[in-house]
Amino acid sequence: MGARYLWLGRSGDVPAIELVASMEGVEALPFLTEAAGFEHIEGRLRADVQVSGAGDNSEALARSLKGPVSVIFADGAVRGIDVAGLVRNVQSLIDGGYTEIEKARTEFAELSVSIGIENGVGHFDDLRLLGPLVRMSGQGNIDLAAQTIDVRLDPRVVESLDGQGGDFDVSGLGMPFIVTGAIAGPSIYPDVSGILANPDQALEAISQLGGNIV
Repeated sequence: MGARYLWLGRSGDVPAIELVASMEGVEALPFLTEAAGFEHIEGRLRADVQVSGAGDNSEALARSLKGPVSVIFADGAVRGIDVAGLVRNVQSLIDGGYTEIEKARTEFAELSVSIGIENGVGHFDDLRLLGPLVRMSGQGNIDLAAQTIDVRLDPRVVESLDGQGGDFDVSGLGMPFIVTGAIAGPSIYPDVSGILANPDQALEAISQLGGNIV
């Protein structure tokens, strides 16, 4: 990990910061836990950061932050989501609703996202996850000043066992997830309205996927 450029000073009459940094091969879980209390992504992290801002207090500084952040995670997992497990047990989900699964995780070969920060809010709409039997897209916002997250993830179980380098095909059975609340402890739950609205179609889609997810 290395900061190529870090400037701390003043912009007019207020403190200012400009950070141009890169990191590679960093273990994501301890880094994100230490930096933001976020404990939901494992893997090796590569990131490029170009962020600047100015403000006369910490909240004003956070609200002024702007710039791009590019992030790629490799060979890891998203904690709190078990896409394949939910699909395997979709009949139970239809019959009894969602029950949070302790230590749920979805493994991936690669997860990438480009975040544009403006006025202290990071927005993205290009999240991509590639993993065996799973593809995931996503979009949402991360409020750096309020330390909150509001994200919708669209994972899908597919027939491909390919991970990194595989085709980003999201035509399989999907079950969107909502991630919302404090960054340090967000609520993570599936949006099951689509499946509950047409359970027969969901069960038929599972049968067409074959035995890979069983």
